[in-house]
Amino acid sequence: MAQLSEKLKDKGFYKLGKIFYDKCDLEQAKTYFSKALKEFHEEQNWEGELKVLGFLIRIYFEALELDKVSELIQQSRTVLDSSPPNTKKAFYFYQLGCSYNYWDPNISKGSAEETRSKATEAFITSYHEALKEGDDELTAKALYNVANSY
Repeated sequence: MAQLSEKLKDKGFYKLGKIFYDKCDLEQAKTYFSKALKEFHEEQNWEGELKVLGFLIRIYFEALELDKVSELIQQSRTVLDSSPPNTKKAFYFYQLGCSYNYWDPNISKGSAEETRSKATEAFITSYHEALKEGDDELTAKALYNVANSY
């Protein structure tokens, strides 16, 4: 029962973060996404962590808090690197592409063009994997990002 309430708690924080994000209340969104991130991390739910990190990166990027953006990008890459090998499927490659979308001279190896190319490759792989998995939403998101990269 306690495990069920923990899962509801982290998903609740995540959903509240999304609600406030959609309402453009970015301070409240940051608060709830930060709580969700902590809960997902404690559960070792790498997919949840990556979803939350994606929102936090966007929020801090919009606020031009670039030092925090760098920190969060590095954190998302650490989560990606530590994800279990059997989970490197469509979602993994989609998140990898997202992490490359934000080029940062402090942590990116290579030029902005090379980093963008890595993002495109990851989105293409995600697209193909999502087709195999039958995940229509992720297929559309990956294809959208591939189209935007050209």
